[in-house]
Amino acid sequence: MHLDPYYIVMGIAILVVFSYVFDWVAKRTNFPSILLLLGVGIILRPIMSGNGIEVPEADLNQYLSVFGIIGLIMIVLEGSLDLEINRKKMKLVGSSFLSALVILLATAFLIAGIIYGLTKESFLICLVNAIPFSVVSSAITIPSVVNLSRHKKEFLTYESTFSDILGIMFFNFIVINEVIDIHAFTGFFGELVILLLISILSTVALMYFMTAIKAHHKFFMIFAILMIIYSIGKMAHLSTLVLIMFFGVVLNNYRILDRLTPGKLRKIFDFPALDVELKFLKSVTAEVAFLIRTMFFVIFGFSFDFALLADNSVWIIGTLIIIAMLGIRFVYLKFTVKSSIFPEIFIAPRGLITILLFFSIPAGKMISGLGQGLLFYVIILSNILMMIGLMVSKKQDNGLSISSIEEARNENINEDVLNDINKAIEEEDSRIDLSEDNTIEPETESPDEEEKDDQI
Repeated sequence: MHLDPYYIVMGIAILVVFSYVFDWVAKRTNFPSILLLLGVGIILRPIMSGNGIEVPEADLNQYLSVFGIIGLIMIVLEGSLDLEINRKKMKLVGSSFLSALVILLATAFLIAGIIYGLTKESFLICLVNAIPFSVVSSAITIPSVVNLSRHKKEFLTYESTFSDILGIMFFNFIVINEVIDIHAFTGFFGELVILLLISILSTVALMYFMTAIKAHHKFFMIFAILMIIYSIGKMAHLSTLVLIMFFGVVLNNYRILDRLTPGKLRKIFDFPALDVELKFLKSVTAEVAFLIRTMFFVIFGFSFDFALLADNSVWIIGTLIIIAMLGIRFVYLKFTVKSSIFPEIFIAPRGLITILLFFSIPAGKMISGLGQGLLFYVIILSNILMMIGLMVSKKQDNGLSISSIEEARNENINEDVLNDINKAIEEEDSRIDLSEDNTIEPETESPDEEEKDDQI
């Protein structure tokens, strides 16, 4: 059936409007916008089928892959552009990295053990199929934690971003190497060195372009260059998502680079101009990531077949995966985090990166019993658990309490605000003392003393 292009344009525009509304609802109710977007895609399919419009499954998978790759790049860039590096946050960065690494590895091996026990396939093949279900989605986590405290929000942002990157690296490592031995690890660390060099050179070049080129459309050129480098790296089996994060973090912390750059080299980079350009880049990146994320999850919902959920193995294996995921997360956070681990324990949604890795499993290593139904079940249930955790956490937050002030002091979250408050209190005390002194000793002051008082 031929579809009028104006209907297509109008349909896309309506989806974007709905997505903005869903995002507004999510921020006020903590109901994940991904579930609403998936719901739109699910509802849209029978409507289009009823009007004689069918989209081949092969085309849907192709659209998912394209939007997923672009969305992953933009979402990681968006998250990394908000990450600040300083001495106070080095401990936070280290703890979030370690959390992402340990939880990813432990969850992947535990899920692989579950799959191995049920299918009796090779453990290495089971591990390949388990990794996609072990990665926390930064595409869902980052916009979902905006209402949490600054410390929790930053920890979860770092952790989910690291989980995406480490998950892709771990997946590529297991898929490429048929045998895990010393040669495999040597090649892996060699790739890391290559990635670091590429990241440094690319970041320097892109930062120069940002200040040297005065055209208004330069940001999309930067996006295009990042996508080209990412695609070439992926075809060479390199985890070039590291480059995306490296570029975003360095750019957002360019002031550190400004202090470390020698005087002659500083002339090459217009650091003062970077401050203005950075604000525009963050805005454009957020808008593009929002649009791509919208299209991706609507298409994924559109592609899903509910008949796949009729298989009892989907419910059994999916539930076991969720239990393993929460169990590992609870044990690790319980023994490493001194403060409350709620709602962090539930904020481990599976989403975009899980879908991308799942569809990247080679045909020869795909286990037949672990299909798209299991993928959909785990994504939906993990997001529902995150929603419950965020909603309960919101109800418990009844305003600024003594404990929250003490937490802010201990974690240096609101240090600037607390300093301003203390300074205001000291100034008020000084004014009170001056007032009392004037009342007790109402002597005539000399012009010099009056001038000093005026200065005070």
